[in-house]
Amino acid sequence: MNSGSAYNRAGKSIFRFLLQITACLWLLLLGTAAASGADIPKPMQGSLYVQDFVHIVSPEDKRWMEQVGRQLEEQTRAQVVAVVVPDMGGEPIEEYATEMFRSWGLGNKKENNGVLLLIAMKERQSRIEVGYGLEGALSDHLAGRIQDRYLIPDFQRQEYSKGIRNTYGAIVSAAAREYKAALKNPDQAKTAAAHSENAELPWWAQLLLIVGAAIFLLIDWTLFGGMMTITLLQIVLRRGGRGGGRYGGRYGGGSSGGGGAGRNW
Repeated sequence: MNSGSAYNRAGKSIFRFLLQITACLWLLLLGTAAASGADIPKPMQGSLYVQDFVHIVSPEDKRWMEQVGRQLEEQTRAQVVAVVVPDMGGEPIEEYATEMFRSWGLGNKKENNGVLLLIAMKERQSRIEVGYGLEGALSDHLAGRIQDRYLIPDFQRQEYSKGIRNTYGAIVSAAAREYKAALKNPDQAKTAAAHSENAELPWWAQLLLIVGAAIFLLIDWTLFGGMMTITLLQIVLRRGGRGGGRYGGRYGGGSSGGGGAGRNW
């Protein structure tokens, strides 16, 4: 009896273990399916720089964007791509933009200097996704301000093509300044659009920041032993480390992970 009970208990334990393994496998499969649920379109044939799946960009604006985008890539190997999709199939724009950046392999693979301007019409959302290599030129703050200034006002007036062109020009301008590239184009005003956005702070504002930082460090290390400073550094380091191991796609480029900003209009 004792031997039989022991066998029964062992059998039940093995059965529960197999059930747990099966449940874990199902959850893994479901999680994988959910993670890959975004229906990312493949790039259309022709120029990569403007991928308009809704057909709202005018031919004139598309030609201009292709011209400055091609010049930027030829001089710097950086790629700025504007994509307009009808919807994102219920996916959050951050995940959709990251997956598109990955699967298309935007930018140079070694330098990771791609930029994606994504616009989802149904959700009324936009996002600028930036590769690591251009994070210094296009900070999250600047990416947000570019959309606030150039995309959202025109979109609210339903001047979609104009808003996309102006936003694209501001992004290209910021990338060109990072590489000190001189672009030749018939519309210098558009590629100069981001200059005011990335201008240096006045001397008095810089002085206030320095004084404020010094006071913060003094209080933190005196009263809290540097706990807040260490916490902030850990947050920055964790953010800088995200995105590793992403892959290039059709264009053999880099991966996202440098940052970005999204907006609703």
